[in-house]
Amino acid sequence: MTDKTKILIVDDSLFQRRVIGDILRDNNYEVIQASNGREGIKLFESDHPRVILLDLLMPDMNGIEVIKEIKKISESQKIIVLSADIQQSIKDECAALGVFKFLNKPAKEKELLEVLMEALNE
Repeated sequence: MTDKTKILIVDDSLFQRRVIGDILRDNNYEVIQASNGREGIKLFESDHPRVILLDLLMPDMNGIEVIKEIKKISESQKIIVLSADIQQSIKDECAALGVFKFLNKPAKEKELLEVLMEALNE
């Protein structure tokens, strides 16, 4: 049996985690989920996902803070931001922090899967 590729979804919205998780599971990915940034960092450290799908606007610890913490641990970690915040300054900050791609919410299934494959094949 081959191991499924593990993807971590970090989003405070249960609805978003369910929608994205269903898309990923339907495409044979293993999905782990965190409802906040701190939990996301813990799961990143313990479960070693290949890619992280990350929301930016979360209470307690926002996505930018999560990116900074994860990049301290693993500079090469692939992070795809999924956010409703479409300000260019936020996109530029994410790019400067080494985010692989920035997708606007709600993510379209085809676009999400294409970007995910791109991240996994880089």
